[in-house]
Amino acid sequence: MLAHVYDACAEKCRKDKEETVEVGSKRTRTKNSNYANDGDADAAKPSKSNNSSKNKRKIPDEKSIEGEDNDDAPSNRNIKQNCVSNQAYSNEKRNHPRIYSIGMSPPYYILLSLEYDGSLYGGWQRQGKQGEELLLPLPSVQQEVEKAAASCLETDHIVCVQVAGRTDKAVHALDQWCALRVPRVIDTEWFRRQVNISLVEKRIAIKSVTFGPDEKFKVFRKRYKYIIQVPKGSQHQRPNASLHDYSRYEYRSLSLHRLQDALDCMVGTHDFQYLCKKKKGLGRTVRTIFTASVVTASKEEELPQFKILSNPVLRWSLEDHDFLIVTMESNGFLWHQVRRMISLALTVSQSKWPVESIDEVMKGVRVGPASAPARGLYLDHVWLNSNNSHMESNDKRTGMDFT
Repeated sequence: MLAHVYDACAEKCRKDKEETVEVGSKRTRTKNSNYANDGDADAAKPSKSNNSSKNKRKIPDEKSIEGEDNDDAPSNRNIKQNCVSNQAYSNEKRNHPRIYSIGMSPPYYILLSLEYDGSLYGGWQRQGKQGEELLLPLPSVQQEVEKAAASCLETDHIVCVQVAGRTDKAVHALDQWCALRVPRVIDTEWFRRQVNISLVEKRIAIKSVTFGPDEKFKVFRKRYKYIIQVPKGSQHQRPNASLHDYSRYEYRSLSLHRLQDALDCMVGTHDFQYLCKKKKGLGRTVRTIFTASVVTASKEEELPQFKILSNPVLRWSLEDHDFLIVTMESNGFLWHQVRRMISLALTVSQSKWPVESIDEVMKGVRVGPASAPARGLYLDHVWLNSNNSHMESNDKRTGMDFT
């Protein structure tokens, strides 16, 4: 594009030479003269002198525009740069009318609220380096979001600098938050629509986009839900196949009272190092569980639903199966902590272990059961710090103080 603009400027200068005409002893310029168009009043007036050699004003040739062997090279170079920048600005404004500047200084950060179907992905976190293509069985949600955002803004890379929760493989999210670093200020609603168009087949949807002062936001409470599919009678022993990726099927009988008692034992501030999947650099393992409860869904509206994603729609049929909703809220969860807690509570509810065994597992005296399947787990809601009020969800309890 710069080469095209440069050729246009050089051609215009050559035409200006040819358009200079002599009338008697006076010299005048046609209305298409470059100086008259630029508002140079002195250049537009006819000369009063009879000396034509003195009155003829030197017009820069092609070399002078480049700044070669010319004392006025800096000014001519500025003329060329201004021409190029104005042309580039006009093209940018015409091609992208939604991109503009509001006086913010770079870098810019946008905060996304999104939902996604985790059954298609190997988790949230991108594997490998930025732009690196790895042969993985399943892509990551972060990778797809960054790729769609970069394509929308016509740039090579968009980086996600923070996320509210790094969900595992097959874990769904109804209220995930992340921060992206973008190269310029954008129209957030235009950006949301454009990215959702490219992500509609990926089963990812952006619910809202807002500008943030920086990439940092603090999550002080999260809520996870786990859905368990239970047959209503002996004649309905087979699970609902359409909900295989969205719930765990439990054919063995269990006691809701024992399940709730087991969950009550884990409420409060505890060290959960023995109820999580350990990894290098695990760090502090003390967490506070605010609530842990289980209820039987009485209507379909109580079960998780994607608000934007609609293909396919989650159809929870209560005719042949009951659905247990296990809800946990905490100031933070460790890797596999929710799934280990649910697996331990289910073991107690089926009378395999006594309720007292929960305390033994949490102290490391007894080894707990393996993690529950991830396909029934949902990141249901995230509460953000009051300093990030522009990112808070519409939940009525968002503004509550849980300290």
